[in-house]
Amino acid sequence: MMKNFLKLTIATLVVLLFASGAKAQEQFKDTEIRVIKNKAFQKSLRLEIGANGALIMNKSFVYTPMGGAQLGFHITESLGLFGEGMAATTFKDTDCEELGNKFQINPIIEDITFLAGGGVSYTPIYGKFQMESGEVLYFDTFFTLGGGIAGYKRDEAFCYKDVTQSPSTTPDEDKAPEKGNQLQINVGMGQRYFFGKHISYNWSLRYMTVQKPVSPSAEGQGGNLLSDGLVNIFLMLGVSYYL
Repeated sequence: MMKNFLKLTIATLVVLLFASGAKAQEQFKDTEIRVIKNKAFQKSLRLEIGANGALIMNKSFVYTPMGGAQLGFHITESLGLFGEGMAATTFKDTDCEELGNKFQINPIIEDITFLAGGGVSYTPIYGKFQMESGEVLYFDTFFTLGGGIAGYKRDEAFCYKDVTQSPSTTPDEDKAPEKGNQLQINVGMGQRYFFGKHISYNWSLRYMTVQKPVSPSAEGQGGNLLSDGLVNIFLMLGVSYYL
């Protein structure tokens, strides 16, 4: 009697399992099931050391290259913190020379001598594409929000020099350069392209505004950082190593 009962129970279970499997197969017959693998490049809880070069792109009569370093820490795959420092130098371009040679004009130039600060980064997009060689290149897209200080300089560009002026002539006080370390805030976006397990090549486009200093003859505080600041738009290229 017991043997017959066990046989009946087993047969019932087999029928139920078969019916359940057939039902599930019918229910999901139009659904493709894929295995989701981990990202090929993991940033979470890793330290990032980077070297960057940049060029300020929105200045007339001069161009300003920059170079520096960045140190970051990725809290998660999406959220990170960074600190950075960059030095800059300014050169006259061909427009400045033409302005001086043709019109004998020296425009007033506002430029940046350095920047230092930090911020947060947010990485919402991660992807990959296959190159013609067959290799797969992984990348992500990030956004940054930061701030700190920047070296501010306001001076004549000296596109035109009057060779008849005596070297002993005292310069006009109104033309003396203004210098100072001012507050800056910036936003940006860019991408990282990963090679191996430790290296990425990066680019970013950044918008930075710098508070202008108070003129010695002016009263009150400096200009509004957001509405009256010195705007700098620069393209950054760099490489990072992940520990």
